[in-house]
Amino acid sequence: MNEAPLDQPDVRLLLDLLSMVPPARQLGRSEFWTDYARAHPQAWSDERYIVEKLDIWPRMLLERNQWSDVLRLAAYCLTFFDVERHEKLCVMMDRAAGAELAPSEPGAVGRRWLRSVSEVAWRLYLAAEAQNRRSGK
Repeated sequence: MNEAPLDQPDVRLLLDLLSMVPPARQLGRSEFWTDYARAHPQAWSDERYIVEKLDIWPRMLLERNQWSDVLRLAAYCLTFFDVERHEKLCVMMDRAAGAELAPSEPGAVGRRWLRSVSEVAWRLYLAAEAQNRRSGK
């Protein structure tokens, strides 16, 4: 894969999916990300870790367009969003990612969003890791 990351449809899809949730970069604390961090299986005490990673890695990718940035962003997306079996997080994501949708069951939209992010992040993680290995990084 010799194309620049931003030329890849999956990279654009991941960035589009991330744009559907409350922005990581905002003034003050984010109630959504605070609640998400506490409800996550990792049970972070606050949202700073998640917000920092979801702020810096998409920006780095857009600025530098490097496969190493794709690898980091994909890894963090898997860490934060591979949780579709956690109903509370699915319901939270209903409100965040599907504000215009009325799911037939609570958590349905959130579960779809979480699954989509995890699937595309996994494909990108594999592609970026392979690219790094081919280039000797």
